[in-house]
Amino acid sequence: MSGIAEKLVDPSWYSGQASRLHTGMIKYYQPLFKAGSAKPLFHFMIFTSFVMYNCTYWGHKQHIITYKHKEQKEALKEYRAKHGGDHH
Repeated sequence: MSGIAEKLVDPSWYSGQASRLHTGMIKYYQPLFKAGSAKPLFHFMIFTSFVMYNCTYWGHKQHIITYKHKEQKEALKEYRAKHGGDHH
């Protein structure tokens, strides 16, 4: 277990992972670019859509959803106070 913790703290482990990822991507995509394939374009479009969706959700929509849930919980508490307790 301590070996995993050491890796997570060591910056050289992260740079090694990034280097391996970069090398793997070059080996995979370079022949596709040279052949004129559309696959890299589609992969880039999917990646961009994924990043944009997550940034929008976590940056904006999550706060709205949290606020709505809080408002609903307070409204339900008020309703139960006016109309009796929870019978279920």
